[in-house]
Amino acid sequence: MPAPISIVQTHVHSLRLRNGAEALVARVMTADGVAGFGFSLGPEALPARDMAPARTGPGGATRPPLAAAVGLALATGTFIASYTLWDKYAVATLGTPAVLQGYATFPVMLTAFAPYALGRRAQLAGVWRSCRPQVIGAGLLAPLAYMLVLAALSFTAVSAVAPVREVSVLFGVVLGRRVLGEGGIARKLVAAAAIVAGILAIAFG
Repeated sequence: MPAPISIVQTHVHSLRLRNGAEALVARVMTADGVAGFGFSLGPEALPARDMAPARTGPGGATRPPLAAAVGLALATGTFIASYTLWDKYAVATLGTPAVLQGYATFPVMLTAFAPYALGRRAQLAGVWRSCRPQVIGAGLLAPLAYMLVLAALSFTAVSAVAPVREVSVLFGVVLGRRVLGEGGIARKLVAAAAIVAGILAIAFG
């Protein structure tokens, strides 16, 4: 018999879908820092709350080993640095327009994600019906934001542009607290402030 799960935080959020229905999203945090999520399309929060702890137990979400997490973070940073340097070379040295450089990644992303999306057509159709404005907004704003980065890279040092764009982490921390009710805000703000301090040190160093 599995050991009981110790829940230290529970947040339930209500979302109004495009068709007028209400969806509930529950997020729980266990004492050992594992998060679980539950969903309900009815007005009762209990099913969502019940589902969330179940996802933190055996067969649900588990905390990855520290070494694996650090390795994944380093690999992510390496990839980001690599494509940032390539983008700098493309827009500043080769003279590729920022719009073209930004949209050139779309065929690659389409090829990579199409098999996953096509294998979940019913789920994809449900998201499109319920969250169409959000999907369109993200689809427009995300590439436009990076095109601004590309435009800046065309005439500014990459050592200044790359760190400054990470200020988005600060906005993510604040919105995570206000919109998603995430905890640990003090610790996250300290880490975000350290990022901003690093940006200022690079900019004025």
